[in-house]
Amino acid sequence: MQSKEETFDLGFLPSTALAYGYFSNFIERTVERLLEDKHDKKQFFLDDGNSFKIKELKVTVLIPDDLSDDMFKKVSAKRLRDGWQRMKVEPKNVRDYDFSIDVSKVENGELHLVDIPFTLNALNKSIELYSKKEHIGKSVKENLLEYREIRNFTKTLQYLINKSSLTKGIVEIEIVNI
Repeated sequence: MQSKEETFDLGFLPSTALAYGYFSNFIERTVERLLEDKHDKKQFFLDDGNSFKIKELKVTVLIPDDLSDDMFKKVSAKRLRDGWQRMKVEPKNVRDYDFSIDVSKVENGELHLVDIPFTLNALNKSIELYSKKEHIGKSVKENLLEYREIRNFTKTLQYLINKSSLTKGIVEIEIVNI
């Protein structure tokens, strides 16, 4: 049991690979880029026209406690309900980024970015394929698979965040009901 708590399975369902790709291709690159912009004292603009400079950086990855809806819909719903604003970051050796900022969490010039991983859509579809879904609703098997894969994605992502000197202390994870 101890060994299972500290290792992450690469199996048919792709939670570990998805977490690794999300971390290395998005989270780590984004934090590095924004820390460079903070150092350069770059000015940023929000959708509402306000501007700011980064004094402190915090990133929260929101992991839905279920995969029952499309992640694009979940993000849109969360943005609308919580009044998140969007911020765009110009590309620098990589693609441009579109972030959501939870302005309710901004204190003393802290830039608090919030993200829900769109990549979890692939995990939801994989579970449906694996369980040969031919019905509406979720079976006990599907609920168990979903719980296991969300847990594995989250634990893998947390491990990678803690291991990286760029993201440790900046990026946090919350499991939320969306």
